[in-house]
This record gives sequence, C-alpha cells and structure tokens, in this order.
Amino acid sequence: MTDHVLPSDVDRLGKLRGTAPSCPLITQRNDPMDVSPLALRVATYNLKGGTSARDRTRELCDLASLAALAPHVIGLQECKWWNHDHRRHLGVAERMLNKRGILLESNSDGCHLALLVDPTVVEIVDLRHRTHGFHHGVLCVQARVHGHPLDLAVVHLAPSSPLRRELEAELFKLCVPIDHPIIAMGDWNAAPSEEAGVKVPNGVDPAHARRKLDTRAAKALEEAGLIDVGAHLGDHSPTVGHTGDHELAYRCDRILSTLPTTTFTGHQVHDFGSSDHRPVEACFDLAKAR
Repeated sequence: MTDHVLPSDVDRLGKLRGTAPSCPLITQRNDPMDVSPLALRVATYNLKGGTSARDRTRELCDLASLAALAPHVIGLQECKWWNHDHRRHLGVAERMLNKRGILLESNSDGCHLALLVDPTVVEIVDLRHRTHGFHHGVLCVQARVHGHPLDLAVVHLAPSSPLRRELEAELFKLCVPIDHPIIAMGDWNAAPSEEAGVKVPNGVDPAHARRKLDTRAAKALEEAGLIDVGAHLGDHSPTVGHTGDHELAYRCDRILSTLPTTTFTGHQVHDFGSSDHRPVEACFDLAKAR
C-alpha cells in the first residue's frame, strides 16, 4: 500500500460520528446485493474533493460510508490534492476501505481519478490509462476478477462542452477490448440517452440544461457495446440535482459494461454523501458470464 499514511487521519473518524449532520455515516449495509460466490460489487462516486489539502473531514466521512458498503471495486473522481504529500490521501483511502489503490493525475483542475480494489478478488495485470485528448483522463486497468479477464475503467468526461464529451466518448472506444469485457464507471458529466428531450424545470439555466442533456456522448458509448446497468435494470434515479430547488436532476454518474446483461443483478443510487453527486453501486454475477 501507499507509504506516508498517518494513523491520525483514520483515527479522526471516531470524532466525526454525530458531529457532521451534513454527512451522515452509515455503519453497515442493509441491502445485500449479492448471493453468488462470483459476485462483483462495483461503486462509483464523485467526491468533489476536500475543501483544502489539509481539511479532509467531509471526505473522510464519505469514505467511511463507502467502506460500510464494502464493494469490491470503487472508482472515485475529483480526488483533489491526492497527489500531494507522497499521495498520502490515497494511502488513507486504502486503509479505510481495505483496498489497493491506483491514482491517475487529471490533466485539468486537479480532479484526479482513483481506483481502489479488493486484492482478494481483483488482480491488476496491466495499466492502460489514457490521458491524451481528455479533459481529465481515463484510469484503465486490465485485471482478472474471480479468475475472469475483465478491464476496469474510471472515467470523468469534460464538464462543459457537449462536443468535447462526444470526442472523448469516441476516444474511449479505444479502451473497450474486443476479446474480453470491461466495466466503466464514473462521472460522464451529461445525461444518458433515455433522458434526451426531458422537460427542463423552471429556474434551471437553459444553457446549462442544453449542455447537460446533450446525449451524443452517451450514444457514442452505446455504439461501442457499453450497456448502462442502471437503465437496463430500470433504475433511473438521478445522481445530481439534489442540492437545491433550481438544480437540474439527471443521471450523470453511471456504471457501463460489455458483460452479458444476464450478469447484471443489482443497481442502486445511494442516498448519502456530502458531495453534489450520489454514490452509485452495481452488482454483477460473473458465474453468468460464460
């Protein structure tokens, strides 16, 4: 695991309980999503970073809640300042989540990407990151999961331009292998294809809605064979838009895969966290991948 982890960062969690009402901690999951011995639980969450390189209280609370879910794979976006102090914050996350972590530094805005995996389930075989042509980048690894070849990708597409996102989606197709499946998780920064043409609520900036409800990137991803797990299982819960009356609610945080849809066994948007995004979790049964 990463060096230079200070135990005091983790010990502070005991002081957080009951003192951070805007970021409630969950202590255990009450919604088991897997029954198969070859189940794989995957979660994605845009942390929206800490308030500073030193004040990590909100972030620690969110990581503690993710730890209680105990997914096998976690993809994180906007891991701000995680590249400081010999990547100390990545090490803290590894300890709290009981995972092995990989960090990819973002091209822009310090919004770094992280992948954390359960080493008893996921074996990292090779790194296949892509940064050229992306506003942030794509953290991608070749892995073996329960003995199955499977790529894992953490994605954060461009924040503002629909055209830039469409180009990034076309570039991401190069990350999709042809001889084995991939699970891609992240903040796609725009609505999925089924939300094209949805009515924009009063008070929402029309220009913002136009950019975020543009579905060209989502359709390009579908052309690569990537299936939206939430949409396939009928869960259309928005992952942003919960922080104010004049916010656009849509499902920008999604988990996509080229695995057979028979392996899709669960999907949930969790109602916790202090970010302006919600954590998303999906469960796969790799026993049905054959």
